[in-house]
Amino acid sequence: MKKYQTKLIRIKDIAGILYQSGAPRDTLIIYGLGAPVVPDNGNLPDAPIIMSFAVDLLVPDYIGYGRSNGIFTPKNCIRTFCQPYKELSKGCVAVNYYENVKIPLKYRRIIFIGRSFGGTYVPLLPRFDPEIKELGIIYPAVDNKSCGSMSG
Repeated sequence: MKKYQTKLIRIKDIAGILYQSGAPRDTLIIYGLGAPVVPDNGNLPDAPIIMSFAVDLLVPDYIGYGRSNGIFTPKNCIRTFCQPYKELSKGCVAVNYYENVKIPLKYRRIIFIGRSFGGTYVPLLPRFDPEIKELGIIYPAVDNKSCGSMSG
């Protein structure tokens, strides 16, 4: 049985799934998935492990891919992470249009985890926002020509 709830939220241009257990925590993990893959719909396989650390978890849809507005470009991949970081650090209101609710969110500590394609962009984030300091990378896709192939 899950000990957390998920909601589809929007913060400005960015849509994504927010995982919470009870009241909002002071620490948030922003988790960059691989792409192009189907956006998270609340069943991230890593969520039970991450949520066991008493944090909230946000899995954003890349701008222009999934439910986030815009065009899918390298610049917008960076914005997919930097925009929520800026908003959630200072405090913002996320909207869940399906439930017609507004969720005030503010986090003291934000950690980024990038997996596969997300692991390619997450290490670049401190160049675009020097306040970003905590990163975790899981098997980054550093050469997309080798994706899905295996040498003899």
